[in-house]
Amino acid sequence: MKTRIQHRCFRGGIAVLASALMFAPLTGHAQEDLASRTQAARDYLEGKLKAPEYKITYDGPPITIRFSSFVTNTVPLWKVYRAAFKQLEAESKGKLLIKDYPGGVLHAMADGFKAVRSGITDLSQCYISYQPTSFQLMHGTAMSGLFPDAVVGAAVASQIYPEYFKKEYEAVGVYLARSSMTPPYNIVTKKPIRRLEDFNGMKVRSVGGIQADQMRAVRATPIFLSTPEAYTGFQRGTVDGVVGHDAAFVSFRTAEPAKAWTDLRFATVQLDYCLRKEVYDSLPPDLKKVFYDWLQRWNIVDAQLWFETYAGQAREKMKAMGIEMINLDPAERKRIMDAMKKPNDQWIADMESKGLPAKKLIADIDQKVSSESKKSWNELFMDTIKNPVQGLID
Repeated sequence: MKTRIQHRCFRGGIAVLASALMFAPLTGHAQEDLASRTQAARDYLEGKLKAPEYKITYDGPPITIRFSSFVTNTVPLWKVYRAAFKQLEAESKGKLLIKDYPGGVLHAMADGFKAVRSGITDLSQCYISYQPTSFQLMHGTAMSGLFPDAVVGAAVASQIYPEYFKKEYEAVGVYLARSSMTPPYNIVTKKPIRRLEDFNGMKVRSVGGIQADQMRAVRATPIFLSTPEAYTGFQRGTVDGVVGHDAAFVSFRTAEPAKAWTDLRFATVQLDYCLRKEVYDSLPPDLKKVFYDWLQRWNIVDAQLWFETYAGQAREKMKAMGIEMINLDPAERKRIMDAMKKPNDQWIADMESKGLPAKKLIADIDQKVSSESKKSWNELFMDTIKNPVQGLID
């Protein structure tokens, strides 16, 4: 395999990031508790936690894998990325390097699948919402009420992938690198949302598929905008509100035009990363093993330190910006959630009519969520070291 340009490693250290992220409560957990819950992941990125020792027999030059992202390198997520890339270099004894291309310089956010498949890049975010008709069962993970947080969501998404999603994902011409899950989505709006009726007639930026149906179920109009487009659309009034995860509201500036934030926690969104088949297939067997296992560690680190931990800081920033932080009355929450769950049954019926095992999928997700939720976040990270999921790539 031909090598590519030299690796640019992260030099700042994850300790600076950890200090910045340990800032605010997260779903009822105090700052100190949040730090302890993510201890294993942070120790791993700082090189304090012993990673698996791999026997590397490959003696050729370092192999560089190109990673492209629409996310600009000013977003804190990149500190997690680059610390993880440095760990891959260490675990492969310098034989696997990541060259990163932030800020959409190689391709647009919506073109991840095409860019990876055609060789523009080797590894990128490849979101099924931008190619919705190519997928069936994978849309089910966006149903309301399935996942409690991004960490359990990422763990379960990886476990169910080989049986339920692998065939349709690889049919697009790529491998799955890793399967991340956002925390349950909240909403920022110009008009406060306190009850179900407040959604009436509101234009809301959302992704497609089930989430769009959830917006229609509360009598809002879903408007599909990419993440980079959401801020401009919200600022100009193309939409009245934006659903998303809290870290994104601050990092991608979509909170700036907002007057209110509402704690909906209605559904998660699966955000997958895809891998060029030719790149993975051409790796020497020993490096394939290193890379395969490392991708799962990167997945859970990302869930803990970006999707969940940085979200706490983002909420505090939104509060400081003067945004009204609304926690729904329990009775109103139930009304909204009951309405948003109505599309779930229709989706299951549609999939079953096509001969696809939607009922079994949701039952398996429920069982795995129940099991994985009993583990601490530290235990979930250690599972990626001791028992990485098998069968993501043959």
